[in-house]
Amino acid sequence: MSNDSTLNSHYADAAFAASIEASLRAIDKDPARLTVDDLEAIDEFHMGGRPATRAVFDALALPRGAHVLDVGSGIGGPARVAATERGWQMDGIDLTPHFVDVANDLSRRVGLADRTRYVTGCATALPFDSAIFDGAYLIHVGMNIPDKAALARGVRRVLKAGARFMIYDIMRVGDGVLTFPLPWSSVVATSAVATLPTIAWRLRQLAST
Repeated sequence: MSNDSTLNSHYADAAFAASIEASLRAIDKDPARLTVDDLEAIDEFHMGGRPATRAVFDALALPRGAHVLDVGSGIGGPARVAATERGWQMDGIDLTPHFVDVANDLSRRVGLADRTRYVTGCATALPFDSAIFDGAYLIHVGMNIPDKAALARGVRRVLKAGARFMIYDIMRVGDGVLTFPLPWSSVVATSAVATLPTIAWRLRQLAST
């Protein structure tokens, strides 16, 4: 089984959509009448939740109407917040088909189908034309991507000249042994946690070429 297949099996759940509907009903939300704020409790899987998402957007510092890429978009929470609060046109890509299906469905339910689009694909082989995005971000995804160089090259290719790529990720701060399973990986093969200096060096290297 490839790393992508192993990773997909870690996140995939055929009953995922039904689980989300049950979760929404449990907090007294009607799945047929939703807003972006209604989804906050289930929509963003990363540490810091929506305040962290907004901090990433503040760092991107893009105007309304900007075309932005969410790398590893999951069920689409941050992209919906970006479309609603910042007025950005959002594209998201994720490896897990169940996540992509749910992301598109939830965007339709909250009236954002025209401002958010999610596709299934690999973050290291982005299926987009070159130089089309005004900015990009990655939230808690890089720890599953071993080939940081391919990730950085791909994002650089699809960004316009001078555009920013913001990374908010789980990173190593020491040499301790990781004990599996972990939230992002059940096995060592799909965990690719790196240090901040390693990622920063790779991005600087690509920026200079």
